[in-house]
Amino acid sequence: MTLIKDKLQNIKLELIELGVCEGDNLFIVADFIRLGYFRVNGLLSAQDVLQVLLEIIGPNGNIITPSYTETDYIWGRELPHFDVNNVPPNNAFAQAIFSLSEKQNVVRSKHPTNSYIAIGPMATDLVGWHNEKYLAYAPMVLLKGMNFKNLLLAMGEDESKGLSVLHAAQEYLGMSTKNYLSGLLAAKYKSSEGKTVVYRRKSVGGCTLGGKKAVGYLINKTKSKVSKTGRGLSILVEWDYAFNWHVEMLKNDRGYFKCHDKACKSCHGSRGYSKRFIFFWLKWIVNIL
Repeated sequence: MTLIKDKLQNIKLELIELGVCEGDNLFIVADFIRLGYFRVNGLLSAQDVLQVLLEIIGPNGNIITPSYTETDYIWGRELPHFDVNNVPPNNAFAQAIFSLSEKQNVVRSKHPTNSYIAIGPMATDLVGWHNEKYLAYAPMVLLKGMNFKNLLLAMGEDESKGLSVLHAAQEYLGMSTKNYLSGLLAAKYKSSEGKTVVYRRKSVGGCTLGGKKAVGYLINKTKSKVSKTGRGLSILVEWDYAFNWHVEMLKNDRGYFKCHDKACKSCHGSRGYSKRFIFFWLKWIVNIL
């Protein structure tokens, strides 16, 4: 037990060194395998790290994280069913907050495919309104002007991940509704009238491989930092600066964050990101014939 406490204390000190402080508002995504902290199972490990973060930010701080659930193609034989209270999120950090849902200041949004969960005095304002009437990344777009930071916990070495703010910028500019998967992914949910309804996801951010282009630039231009946390590298970036920068890059070149994989349907086959998307699909059809 002493070893576990020592590890948690080290993680706490490393997060403070990174720049996490009292009163912070954080949008967090985390990789607990890269973090290297484990106690019994993934949920307990995530709960321990959540408590460390809550200790640092204090009662006035807020945390929001994706609490997405399963989807399937609209033609799937048995679509997943979303229930905000009974279907847990598909990642450990969101599950840790979900396990505290009977306590005060924990709110999960009712969006059938892309729910978010928040903890803190602003939780209801952050996600309480987010349901099937809104697009997938609407709570992320809302964070602009709310003094938030984007924390990629132990994900700095993951080449497949850009900053979370990328999808917010794509949706803000109307690009994510033009992904090739828009309208093709779905889940069931129960409406306020008690009817089981099929929800078709309209906004899809897609591939994030190209998102790493932002990290080096933003680290050099802002107060944002990269430093060791556990066994991984964490990134802390000011949300507003990162959001505005992503928006400007995409306005100038909507394909700026495309990956280098020419077979990537999300980057090269979506009209939101590629002007040549028609030629991509013509080539794809020819190749499968």
